[in-house]
Amino acid sequence: MKEMKGLIRKHLPSSSDDDTESTASASTRAGKQLNQQEKSAILARNLRAIDDDDAEALLLNIYTGVSEALRRLSVQVKVLLDVSSSFSGPSSRAASPEPSGSPRSPRMPATDGQLRPPRSPTMPSARLQDELVQALDMSSLLGQAVDVAQTQASRVLKVRAEQTHHQPLERFLRYFTINRLFADECEAISGRSGQVLKNIVNTQLNAFVQSHGDTETQNIAQQLDADQWDAKDFQDKDSAVLSRIVNGMNADSAVWTKGTRVWEESSDKAINGKPITNGTSDGAAPAGKAQVKAAYIDETRYILVQSAINLLPIVDSFMALIASIPSIAPIAIPALVEVLRTFNSRSSQLILGAGATRIAGLKNITTKHLALASQALSFIIALIPYMRESAKRHTGARVEALGEFDKVKRLYQDHQMGIHDKLVEIMTARAAAHIKDMRRIDFDTLKGDEPNRYAETLTKETGTLHRVLSRHLTEPDVHSIMSQISRSYKEQWSKAFSEVRVETTDGKERSVQSISSDRRRLLIELLGF
Repeated sequence: MKEMKGLIRKHLPSSSDDDTESTASASTRAGKQLNQQEKSAILARNLRAIDDDDAEALLLNIYTGVSEALRRLSVQVKVLLDVSSSFSGPSSRAASPEPSGSPRSPRMPATDGQLRPPRSPTMPSARLQDELVQALDMSSLLGQAVDVAQTQASRVLKVRAEQTHHQPLERFLRYFTINRLFADECEAISGRSGQVLKNIVNTQLNAFVQSHGDTETQNIAQQLDADQWDAKDFQDKDSAVLSRIVNGMNADSAVWTKGTRVWEESSDKAINGKPITNGTSDGAAPAGKAQVKAAYIDETRYILVQSAINLLPIVDSFMALIASIPSIAPIAIPALVEVLRTFNSRSSQLILGAGATRIAGLKNITTKHLALASQALSFIIALIPYMRESAKRHTGARVEALGEFDKVKRLYQDHQMGIHDKLVEIMTARAAAHIKDMRRIDFDTLKGDEPNRYAETLTKETGTLHRVLSRHLTEPDVHSIMSQISRSYKEQWSKAFSEVRVETTDGKERSVQSISSDRRRLLIELLGF
């Protein structure tokens, strides 16, 4: 038991304030000695101060030393058990009288000159043999050694709990895997699982997932607040992340499980590395470039803003977490869904609620901003089934949290419908304004047969909207929105034209010609959509 403690203690940082303190300098401290509580406080502080690389090396050294010690102990105990089991009690021959004629052992002279019988080998009794075997019970000894080692190691893990909760994902996966392998090694050697260590690591795993979810939720909210809602190039590194997520419904990417391969060097490049902030050259389209590079899912094109692109590494990190530790899925899935909910609600506040005019400094919310917001929602709606199937592949259909993906998908669809309704509402309002202009025309005195200004202006505005939508949205979405606008125009203008009042016969002829020309101008434009 002392050996187990010593193996751990020798790898720990110093429990004094100066690791390089010499004997001479120690003697000049006026004879003050640190008590155990002070030493423990200093040791805890030094443990918290080491970086992630040193912390991992510390665990590896401790666990390797303890594992080797347990194997040595198991061999030694087996040897001692073999020796103790070979002992036998006094033979019946020794207990019975010797037959006549048998040679007697010569009496040995004593120091006092008297003769005494020869000494026989000391043989343990059956009771002593049982006690010896019981004392050397292998499973009991190894189990006690495992308990001591894991209790001491758990104290180290507890001290660094806060640092562990905020590690990058790949580093935490390495940390979790190292502890799991050590627990498995202890169980393989001793037959005892060592619940103390497992409980500590599982508690820290739950805390890490919660911390990771909270961090990424705040991160995506900040990205949305800073977004200028301009289309950005979808770069090769973004395509690689998207490919991992899409292919995840069939197989895990090697990048996702890299943290579990602790025999490889740590890349120190967390899967969920800091997303590129808006305004950097990485996310911006080259100056003067007319067409930005789009993302594709199943041959469907998506023009994305930076915040939507930045959501991909976050999703990727959660998929990596579930692939590496499937048992954590019931906690990881709700954390991921909360990030998606935040993206949905925050983007709604910024665009539909016009919050971006106050937070991001936009002058106003244009149809382009609405179209890009809709495109971002379409992109995530298309991704959600892949996330769900990837998680389901590791957890099975029994995990209730999988239903959260369907719920958040409906939220996104409702939000997108609200954006499309807003676009129709904008054009309906423009048509209503032009109807007022039309009603001010005096058809009795109207000259010429060219389309009136209100018809030209509304036709131009409708064409501009169509070009914006076609540039940023998929063809089905464009068709749906323009069809709703067309139906709205038909209802508005049919009623407005029927209410035109003309007094003179010439005015009636001119009004019929003028209205027909205006109606034809609108119809031609709308039919072109």
